[in-house]
Amino acid sequence: MDPIGKAASILDRYTLCAHCLGRLFALMGYGLENHERGTAIMNLLNMVHVYEVRNEGRGLERLLALASTGHRATVDYVRSLGLKVDLRPCYVCGGLMDRVEGLVDAVVDAVAKSGIKFRTFEVGTRIDEAILAREMELVKEFGITTSENIKREANRRLGRLIRRRLGKPVDKNRPDIVIVIDVESGSISIERMPIYVYTRYIKHSRGVTQVQRIPGMVGSIRDEVEPLKRLFMAEDLYLHAAGREDMDVRMLGNGRPLVIEVSKPMNYEVTIEEVARTLSGSGLVMFRLDELRYAAPGEVTALKAEAKTHVKLYRALALSDRPIDEGDLKRLEEARNLVVSQLTPRRIKRRRLKRRRRTVYSMWPYLVGPQVVELFIRAQGGLYVKEFIDGDMGRTTPSVSEMLGARLSVVELDVLAIYD
Repeated sequence: MDPIGKAASILDRYTLCAHCLGRLFALMGYGLENHERGTAIMNLLNMVHVYEVRNEGRGLERLLALASTGHRATVDYVRSLGLKVDLRPCYVCGGLMDRVEGLVDAVVDAVAKSGIKFRTFEVGTRIDEAILAREMELVKEFGITTSENIKREANRRLGRLIRRRLGKPVDKNRPDIVIVIDVESGSISIERMPIYVYTRYIKHSRGVTQVQRIPGMVGSIRDEVEPLKRLFMAEDLYLHAAGREDMDVRMLGNGRPLVIEVSKPMNYEVTIEEVARTLSGSGLVMFRLDELRYAAPGEVTALKAEAKTHVKLYRALALSDRPIDEGDLKRLEEARNLVVSQLTPRRIKRRRLKRRRRTVYSMWPYLVGPQVVELFIRAQGGLYVKEFIDGDMGRTTPSVSEMLGARLSVVELDVLAIYD
């Protein structure tokens, strides 16, 4: 593509500043800023049009169009001919791009006043939709395939200058803060991005809920992580676990995967060692400090999805309404890869009934007393284990009660392991 000829055709119809002209050819050349490209193109057009006027008696109209952009050499030449220069604002940005760098002082001041302790940042800009629309129309009208978006240029220029002033790096993937600048009004806002902490928790005691303490319960996982709120000087904390157990169920073994979302922190300089000391745990709950680390935002989604595919090992103590014999135990032991269909349990208060299917891979039953059986169940994540045992009045099938022709009720339930 001939950028000079294309640029001349564009300037025949529209007045553009050096930034907006050069941005149309942003993918051409190397190591140049857009205003440098634009200025270089204008310099070449000046040479061509001045030559045409002097030697061929043509090109004056294009020379006047170039002068209207404010290109200094062209303005001076046109005025030397005794002609008036009609300076016009840039069709695309209206002069906005010339004011971008003047916002840096205000940004640095706003960051200092925020009091946020951060390590990395990213810059985002708000630019009037009318400007974006004009740029897009121009690109389409002239079939430009080498352009760059005006917001991308503004973000890059501001990011580079702010980085030098703050002495902190830009991180486009996982910044601590995002500085959002309205280029037109000059208003500045600072978005504090969440921090994610991965660990596993082990719940030694019954009567501990995951999120909210309920009257009569002895504690919650949420209570145990609450000190992190002060450590990070955060507005709130949110828990994202790979499934959940009932409040009367212990979570033992290797623990349940957990991501703690620290919302709108003021301190991003917290070390993982400081987090470990804060999550030292109590007698009710223990956190796996050997697996403690900072996590990526996408791990929350992955954690939720993987909870359905995890293989889990449960231990249940169940009471039967009739004596259990060796034949009953053998029947359960021989059951393999049962596909269990479950309606939403009665104990879960939901308006809409949902049916789910989960696989029970194997069971190991032991007789504790004539009517008390201990069951070890290896199953797919998401199985309602209590309902698999008692049948939930026929809402779960097959169930242990159905298989034995007895009525069983769960006395104790523990999660012994979660296999990733």
